[in-house]
Amino acid sequence: MAEVSLEDVRKIIEGGPVKIDLPYPLQDRPEGSLWFMEQPSDWLYDLGQAVREAAVAEAEAMPEFEKIKKLPPTTDWVNSQKATRKRSEKRLAELEAKGEGMVPEETLEVANLRDYLDRLIDPEAYTRADEILAKRGRKAFEGWLMPRLVVDEAGRHLFEMDTPDGKRRWIQLGRDIKLQMNGYFWQVLLLVQTAKNFNPVQSSN
Repeated sequence: MAEVSLEDVRKIIEGGPVKIDLPYPLQDRPEGSLWFMEQPSDWLYDLGQAVREAAVAEAEAMPEFEKIKKLPPTTDWVNSQKATRKRSEKRLAELEAKGEGMVPEETLEVANLRDYLDRLIDPEAYTRADEILAKRGRKAFEGWLMPRLVVDEAGRHLFEMDTPDGKRRWIQLGRDIKLQMNGYFWQVLLLVQTAKNFNPVQSSN
């Protein structure tokens, strides 16, 4: 999990977006233009979750999934899930060992890690179908919500996905840029989650 600073959390609490440190790739804005990933409203986030659930339900209804519901998940996927949990548990133990010596940023990280570990799945209880459905749902969630959070310096949305032009320009970004933007997308969601645990009276001074 990414480290989170008090300044990061304050920006999110104040409604500030996260700067995307990638050159803006399209020719429709001046060279050197800045762009950002803003935090989603609760309403928009819930819509993204609905898109995720719809994608999972649609895939699950396909007859092909009946054939893999009893198959185990892939070894690589199971190992990846276990490695993620192990890293998070190790980091949590390191921080908790500091006790009262933790600085506010570390206290926030502890709260975030606990929440994250509570939500981690048990890969041993999953099937191949569950693995595929989880990936399908995540991809649908990212693909729907991410372009709706990209804004310019003035907070104007750069990709109006309800318009043909907005969709066309989003497609023009290309797969590689979107993969790099993915990190900023999940960083914003992490910060929003962390901000819920933020105590404004804490200070790192």
